[in-house]
Amino acid sequence: MKVQGNDPAKVTDLSVNHAKGRDQVPAKGTAIGQYREDGVLVNRQSLTIHKVREAIKAEPEVRADKVAQLKDQVRKGNYQVDSAKLAERMLTASLREDIE
Repeated sequence: MKVQGNDPAKVTDLSVNHAKGRDQVPAKGTAIGQYREDGVLVNRQSLTIHKVREAIKAEPEVRADKVAQLKDQVRKGNYQVDSAKLAERMLTASLREDIE
């Protein structure tokens, strides 16, 4: 594939499929398998990944409900830390860092 500039729409497919004239994309509003003549084939996995990324972007970075609940517990003096669970998570995180 060749990318021209910063515009993802300007990607040129240099694969075998392109050389054989199979550089087709499903036309908007059609099912996978029905193609238009002017693009690159987009497979189902790529479309799924794109949808998942968009869903993640739409989610807030902070869970406001959880933060409010924890603040309320701290304010009332009811917040308690499970030290064993905290230690386990810290060790697990450290081990993962060592592996990666």
